[in-house]
Amino acid sequence: MTRATSFRKLSPQAPYGTAPDTPPFTQAVSRGVAWNNHPIVHGMTLGQTLDQTVRFFGNQDGLVYPEHNWRLTWNEFSDYVDELARGLMALGIDHGDKIAVWATNIPEYVPLMYATAKIGAVFIPVNMNFKKNEIDGILKKSDTKFLFCIEGFRDYSYTNALYELIPGLEKRGDDAEIKSEEYPFLKRVFYISKFGEIDTRKGFNKIHHGVNIL
Repeated sequence: MTRATSFRKLSPQAPYGTAPDTPPFTQAVSRGVAWNNHPIVHGMTLGQTLDQTVRFFGNQDGLVYPEHNWRLTWNEFSDYVDELARGLMALGIDHGDKIAVWATNIPEYVPLMYATAKIGAVFIPVNMNFKKNEIDGILKKSDTKFLFCIEGFRDYSYTNALYELIPGLEKRGDDAEIKSEEYPFLKRVFYISKFGEIDTRKGFNKIHHGVNIL
């Protein structure tokens, strides 16, 4: 998967959010009353709400991560989500498949959630405090097909836990699918690296900026 989306750098003066915190906006959120003539999203899928938001607010800020120097308009965010969804489908994700994400609050988390919804797959958020035994249970009980993870959280390594749970993962070929008796549904594990860093560990193959296959 390749990503053509360009990310605009934050300026020190740029606001981090513009949503009103007073009525009638707050009334619209709590009571389901239309605000500023924009319809409430009852009965819509997550993908449809994104498309509607793009129509109304396309050039306004959609996703902002100041600590990662990320700022996307809704138009840019939607394009990124669609490209990510196409890449996941090209790798074999279909309607009803399960995608799990074992990570902290990182920029890739939100696009993955929306891309999963656009496909009609099932998004499974994994608690960032989980250890090897917990992720073992998640993978066995959820029928997860693709797992995305970061290096780890605090002093615990997610990647080392996965190497222990899936023998031979380090030696797997670049594009070979996982074949595990313990996790028969699991086909691929992706590692989300930090931006600007090159990961050279065994078993990782870069597939697009920021995400590597484990």
